[in-house]
Amino acid sequence: MTAGALPADLDGVLRAAARELGAAGIESARLDARVLIAHALGLAPEAVLLDGRRAIGARERRTIGQLIARRVRREPVARIVRRREFWSLAFRVT
Repeated sequence: MTAGALPADLDGVLRAAARELGAAGIESARLDARVLIAHALGLAPEAVLLDGRRAIGARERRTIGQLIARRVRREPVARIVRRREFWSLAFRVT
């Protein structure tokens, strides 16, 4: 996914990323997209849903595109964001 292929607002980026992950056969496409976008923007995952009109710059879109491309290649989300939650506890993944 390239930055040019992504819309300039957060809602649009989320929809495009989820669509690409879904097309790649990722069952949890929308959740994975939300987690990866939140990671790229330094937000909590729920903030991605609440701030849909937020403008996304070219550098942020490029970063998001790179993360989505890694997930399309079946790299686990926890490895990409280097973090995994278990029973509300966050663990660093190395």
